Formats: sequence, structure tokens, C-alpha cells
Amino acid sequence: MNRLSLKGIGILSLLVSVICSCAVEVEESSRSIQERVFNSYIAVHGYEGMETIEDDIYVFKREGGEGKQYPEDSTFVMANYVAKYISGEYAGYTSDTLAMLLGNYSPAKYYGDLCLEGGTDFLSNPLNDIIKTMRKGERVVAVVPPWLYTDYSGPVIASDGSIIEYDITVTELIEDIDTYQLAQLKEYSAKNYEGMDSLSKGFYFKKIYEVEGKEEGDTIVSGTSINIRYIGRFLDGRVFDTNIQDTAKKYGIFSTISEYTALSLLYDDDYEKIIEDASLVSGFSRAIATDELYYGEKCITFFYYEEGYGADGNGDGIPPYCPLFFEIWIEDND
Repeated sequence: MNRLSLKGIGILSLLVSVICSCAVEVEESSRSIQERVFNSYIAVHGYEGMETIEDDIYVFKREGGEGKQYPEDSTFVMANYVAKYISGEYAGYTSDTLAMLLGNYSPAKYYGDLCLEGGTDFLSNPLNDIIKTMRKGERVVAVVPPWLYTDYSGPVIASDGSIIEYDITVTELIEDIDTYQLAQLKEYSAKNYEGMDSLSKGFYFKKIYEVEGKEEGDTIVSGTSINIRYIGRFLDGRVFDTNIQDTAKKYGIFSTISEYTALSLLYDDDYEKIIEDASLVSGFSRAIATDELYYGEKCITFFYYEEGYGADGNGDGIPPYCPLFFEIWIEDND
């Protein structure tokens, strides 16, 4: 009996040893490590007891903000921000001045206030969790833990597992983006083009050069190949795209990999057909499809976001909900 008991005790001891050994080998989860580092950072900097957003975002500065409060229902905001890792490296920013100081400025990239949409997946992002608590004109500086970038699916900033400090200013609260932007374009028209009316919702068109001596009724026939030169601008005048080499050099967006050839397409008086065939934005296609242009003539057009790149924008160059301006030339058919 004693020998059997001792043998049993020996096996039990072995099992305990194995279990303990396995327990020691279990690695601490990355979330647990992140929480320990973040909590230590908060404690060392004395942020404990400060305002928190969604329990995990610590706010250590609020200033300004005499305007209206962000509403509970969805809305749009115009905002600018700087996001920086605690290591001192920048995760993202909207300032051209900062880009120049860092040596990262690119004329082809958009800088300035961004139009951010609330009430969508974007609000899952920590940036928008902060913005929801802000007023128009308010500045907030807050620290965000890294796990929020894996729990949340919003765009803007992707974390590499580091703590990020946001410095955000809300410059405008917009209840309805269409109403806001249509008013913006109307004001732009009044300031620059004597208040000419839009031809359709959010779409403006004006011929700026007309060929002399052309006969009445002269138009470009559908199915005819045409060559187009253009300059694309934001409403503040900055050039973001062109297929004219000298213009690209003048505005600092010249690229050695671009050929700067004319845009060739088949003309059609149905702008939707041009969109389909040439993959152009709606406003640009509408301008080409008007029956007012002839070979050698020029026009300007500007339009709201739905006629441009919509709610998604186009990479770093054109942000979401951005109105656009184009100068368009149809080359001579000589």
C-alpha cells in the first residue's frame, strides 16, 4: 500500500510539475502588454483622473469652442489634426506647414481641413470618438491606446501597436453636406463668375474661349474622337492634376513617369456614355458633353462632391466630399 501510495504521489508530482511548466511557458497576450504599457504611460504623465472618452481615451487639453455642440444624430465636420506616436514620429497630419518642416510636402497631396462624416463606420475610429464630444472651434488633445485600432474599423490612422496622441480642431459642424456645399459653390460663383447659375444640381459651366467664324450649328458629332487638355484645381486654386507639362512644372506636380499627352476619347452628347467609356468623373463628363463646345474651344466647370469623387475621395490627392474645378480645352482637329 505504501509503495503504491508513493508511486501515486510521484505521478501526481510529475503532473503538477508538467502543468506548472506549461503555465510558465504561456505567453502574455499582446492586449495585456499594451494595457500595462498604456496604464504606465498614463500614470507617469499624471493623466489619471482626467476626462476619458469611451473609458480608454484620455483627454488632457480642451480649449476654445464657443460654437454649437456636436449633435447626437449623424453630422459632418470640417476638422484638422496632428497624430503623433509617443516615440515622437508622426502617424498623420493635415497641415502643409508641418509637411514642409518634416520634408514630406507633396504638391500632389491634399492638405487642409477634412470633411469627416459622422454616423458611419468612420465614427468607430478613435478620431471620431473624440470629435463627437467637441464643439465648433474647439481644440482637443487626447491620448489613444493602440488596441482601439484593432477593435475599431475606421480609416484615417492605422496604428503599429503604439500609443497615439491626437491634436484635433473642429472648424465647422455641418448638418447637411449637400446644403452646405451647394451654398459654398453659389458663393464661389458670385465671387469669381458674377453669380452665374448652376446648370444642374451642384454643376456649373462657362465657356471661356470661343472659336471665331464657326457657323451656327457647328458641333462635335457623337462618335468623333477628340483630344482634351485640362487643369484640375481645388476651389482655393491649388492645382492637383493636369496633362499639360508646363503647367505641371509651374505648380510643382511634374512627374517624370507621366507622358503629358492629351486625353483622347470618343465624344458623346450623353455624358453617362463618356463616364462609361472613359472612366471620368461625372462633372468633367457633363462639361465635355454640352453642345456648346467645338474644336479649339475652352471652358471652366466646377461642381459639388457627387459630381466628383464622392464620399470616398481619390487617394491622398483628393479628400472625401471635395468640390472640384476644371479648365478644359478641346484641341483643334487639324
